[in-house]
Amino acid sequence: MKFDPAKDVPDLDGRVAIVTGSTSGIGFAVAQVLVRKGAKVYLAARSEEKAKACLKRIDEGHEKGTVEWHYLDLSDPALAKKSAEEFLAKEQRLDILINNAAVVVADYKMGSRGIQEIITVNHFSPFIFTNILLPLMKSTAALPDTDVRIVNVSSGAHMFVSPKQFKTKDDFNMTYEKEWFATMKRYGLSKLLNVLWTKELQRRFTEEGVDITCISLHPGTVFTENTVNTAKRFPSFLQPILISLSRMTMMSPTQGAGTPVLAATSQEAKKNPEKYKGAYMEPMGKISKVSKTAANAALAQELWTTTETLLNEMDL
Repeated sequence: MKFDPAKDVPDLDGRVAIVTGSTSGIGFAVAQVLVRKGAKVYLAARSEEKAKACLKRIDEGHEKGTVEWHYLDLSDPALAKKSAEEFLAKEQRLDILINNAAVVVADYKMGSRGIQEIITVNHFSPFIFTNILLPLMKSTAALPDTDVRIVNVSSGAHMFVSPKQFKTKDDFNMTYEKEWFATMKRYGLSKLLNVLWTKELQRRFTEEGVDITCISLHPGTVFTENTVNTAKRFPSFLQPILISLSRMTMMSPTQGAGTPVLAATSQEAKKNPEKYKGAYMEPMGKISKVSKTAANAALAQELWTTTETLLNEMDL
């Protein structure tokens, strides 16, 4: 699978982008490509120390565009909302939003709002962060010669689970504790929410006549810090073997950036909106099928309604 930013990505001069989780792995690689093609990119991340180190790395590359750090903490939807509101005070346009930040493999942990941490970070906080930014993205889409995109980085792991409903908090707090590799099931649940949310957001845009393209995707199996952290959950004697095998067989972060970048910038998507709007991509930028559960439009609408209801109960 080939990805050549020089050939595959159009000039992005004048466009403004946010990439969440962009201080390492795929997120940093995505941000670097966008900056090199001329965009003004905000590294949306919690750690100022990591962000400043990334800013230095990008600046040393003599990039065409510009890059800034924007504080974003997804551990609480209230913090995510505040971050989006602060961004609205900074910029008058937003062309690309890539929701990449995620908890991948972690022990079951309840968040402060009564929803497990992985679902809070991977769904509820990105949901409200995006919704607060929508008026700005809609006004950008109304400008001439624009191509506004929302890209939600999901995973093929969304196929690991098939819940029947999203009506209460309990439906978001599944532990899968009696099932093999429960941690991946919980991650898969959060990634299923990404696909469903993306499809419902696109449906609403279409209904409103808003020209914004929403795409969810599986970036591929990529060797990142999360890969190492996952290997460390196995017995110590297996860890170096798993890490070495992963490094040899998985894509690099730069390769892993290919599908998110193509989802955010591909001119093919602009030419064929009916094909790409609401689509799910896999490497390298190919439209693929989602699971039967992820394709359930009624479930997607139910997810949206319940997410909003629960956020309202949090006074957000």
